[in-house]
Amino acid sequence: MTTRGNRVVTRLVHGDGQWVLLHETDNKIASQSIVRADGDFPLERLRRFWEQEKKIVQIVHADGVWGVLCDKETDPTPYQQQVLIENEFPGSQIERAWRQNRIVSFIGYYNRQWILVTENGNVQQSLFTSADIPRDQISRYWREGKRVHTLCYGDKTWVILAEKTETSVGQTFYGNSDFPMNKIKEWYDDGKKVTSIGYSDDEKIWLIIGENSNTGQGLQVTTQYPEQKLNEFNVLLYGFRG
Repeated sequence: MTTRGNRVVTRLVHGDGQWVLLHETDNKIASQSIVRADGDFPLERLRRFWEQEKKIVQIVHADGVWGVLCDKETDPTPYQQQVLIENEFPGSQIERAWRQNRIVSFIGYYNRQWILVTENGNVQQSLFTSADIPRDQISRYWREGKRVHTLCYGDKTWVILAEKTETSVGQTFYGNSDFPMNKIKEWYDDGKKVTSIGYSDDEKIWLIIGENSNTGQGLQVTTQYPEQKLNEFNVLLYGFRG
């Protein structure tokens, strides 16, 4: 199944009582699925997806329910993903993954746990954590020729995952106490897209990272789980309890 008009969901985020869904054009994605499950993280269910050559691209937990978004590419690559669930920040596990020629494809803090997804890769990554909003470190990464891959918040900690890039992607950064809808629309008008979204429940602030893009990204923000919008993009839903 191909998503309508090759539009695919790239981010599904929850913060401040709001669901944020980002979508854009990507011809590499053949189909998408999302696992919704209450209780514990649905790791065993996801193992079946790996057997079907699907990969985890986004994880979210809100209102007692897990949501795990998975892609199947038109030309699947054996990423050999692994998921680690830790009560403490998994800094040593990240360094171990790098030594094993693996990269971090996702990190987030949900349900009082850090969720780490790693996969095969040879991209040079860097990690930074801070209790304060990491504005200076983001600028430092840019000066070093790196792009911010992930920006997230959890357990009173801001996390930045950056990666070395050969060409500038024109990244920019913005923070606001209310969801920055107007700023994102400005970025769209300037030919940029949102690549990372983080929300701090402690500081009550949204942080977003944007970069140059021609994928025609779109955005929906709702107070309810966006099941109808996911259906519009032909994301297959798998629901499990307990």
